[in-house]
Amino acid sequence: MNPPLEFTPGQHVGARTIRERKGSDRNSYALWRVQCGCGEIQLVRGVALARGKSNSCWTCGARRADVRKAQRVAA
Repeated sequence: MNPPLEFTPGQHVGARTIRERKGSDRNSYALWRVQCGCGEIQLVRGVALARGKSNSCWTCGARRADVRKAQRVAA
């Protein structure tokens, strides 16, 4: 079963909040304007949101990677 590709403004997906639909990209994938928990606003493909491939922005992802790296070094 395929995940739903329609979202509603205010819906949370991972650490992101859906703001609005912003049309489609050149491959006809739906684009959504989303806001991460840190405040970063980005355009993301709906299919990436639905499949769980885009749960937070690059800033938050890099921050989590730094924390994991520091934990490995400390161990």
